Amino acid sequence: MLDKPNTPAQAERRGSQWHSRWIPACAAGTVFAVVIGFWLWDHLYGSGGNQFTSDPAMRWVAAGRLAALTAMTLLFLQILFISRARWIEPAFGMDRLTRWHHLNGFVVLLLLATHVFCVTRGTAQSGGNSMGEQFRQFLSTWDDTPEALAGAVLLLIVAVLSIARARRQLGYECWHATHLLMYAALALVLGHQFELGFDLTDSRLFPIFWYAALGFVAIHLIGYRMLLPWFRFARHGFYVDSVTPESDDVCSLRIAGRHMDALRVRPGQFVIVRFLARGFRMQPHPFSVSAAFDGKHLRLSIKGLGDFTRRIPELEVGTRVVVDGPHGAFTPDRRHTDRVLLIAGGIGITPIRTLAEALLELHCDVVLLYGNRGRQGIVFERELEALAGRYPGFRVIHVLNDGTDWSGETGIIDRERIARLVPDCAQRDVFLCGPPPMMAGVLAALRTLNVPKRQVHFERFSF
Repeated sequence: MLDKPNTPAQAERRGSQWHSRWIPACAAGTVFAVVIGFWLWDHLYGSGGNQFTSDPAMRWVAAGRLAALTAMTLLFLQILFISRARWIEPAFGMDRLTRWHHLNGFVVLLLLATHVFCVTRGTAQSGGNSMGEQFRQFLSTWDDTPEALAGAVLLLIVAVLSIARARRQLGYECWHATHLLMYAALALVLGHQFELGFDLTDSRLFPIFWYAALGFVAIHLIGYRMLLPWFRFARHGFYVDSVTPESDDVCSLRIAGRHMDALRVRPGQFVIVRFLARGFRMQPHPFSVSAAFDGKHLRLSIKGLGDFTRRIPELEVGTRVVVDGPHGAFTPDRRHTDRVLLIAGGIGITPIRTLAEALLELHCDVVLLYGNRGRQGIVFERELEALAGRYPGFRVIHVLNDGTDWSGETGIIDRERIARLVPDCAQRDVFLCGPPPMMAGVLAALRTLNVPKRQVHFERFSF
């Protein structure tokens, strides 16, 4: 039997969290219901009459219009997923929202392709043309159709570059820059819809609703992603207070500012930072907070994995920083039991480090499995030893790939090692953070060990 939540307050927070998920879910469902309702009314009672019982070709056109309206509604959601809105992101977590954003992009493309096919086929049947000839007529004679095609191509480019292999080739900075194409694509597609979208023009109410939805999305995008971080920068005046090496390729930054106690930073969360220094200011990056927030400083511990992160030690004390956040739902109140297994790989220890301290303060039974290639890769070794000294029940088990001069566990964190070292893992909540291959292997192992899915919590590095 699972342990009960540690405190009534924790149970209340979890219930509130689940309750808050109904708000965006119901809002999205209402928008879809309104869009489909207007589409149905227009094709039953609009100026063209009942298009479901008239010319069969019009049924193709009607289906194509529904595909377009659904695609645009999903495109609005696509932007809301990454808007960092404070009423959406905390309920689901940015990691999950980013995954939905990624999958939703491919659904939008499929619907846009369906729209082109259905409208072209229906119009071609009505005019006695071939589909190829009809498509050429669209491009040459229909207003804003070439622009809409260009927008769809831009969306396709963004989707292709989001595929994991292509993204690894590009690197974070280039991938982030290419996603700006999505906004240009949206502008191009909207022009076509407003010019030729009879579903919009046959009703007086639907254009009002559609413009309101577009304005709602734009306000969230501009407000949360663009204005709020700079407002916080003006209020807090964030700057780099210190740069401290942790290992050969990891260093910790302490960020200070005014009224820092106003920030509500929870263990396991991350911030997105933009350093206002030459070579850094155009590249915002997410980094986990790696120490308990003391109301005065944010500590970020960063590993040199790419061109940007390798240059972090070059930052000078006093460098101004724009801080967006905190973000993330990888927090202690996600747990369902008082027994917790923490699994970290490499620099994935950064959020795990703060979770460990917070969970120990809540009197949880905590075990940490920390995997690294070698002894030199261990980050926060002394801090973890100090935590184990303060909390004697806290077990820290290092697992190293390279066992040279190492008497502890060697190899990788796999099913056999988890089952042997933590035999009660199925009765524990598991918090996992590490490189994608390691996380995939551990998640598969946890499934075979019958750890309930709701007790497995993880956060990916890449957004």
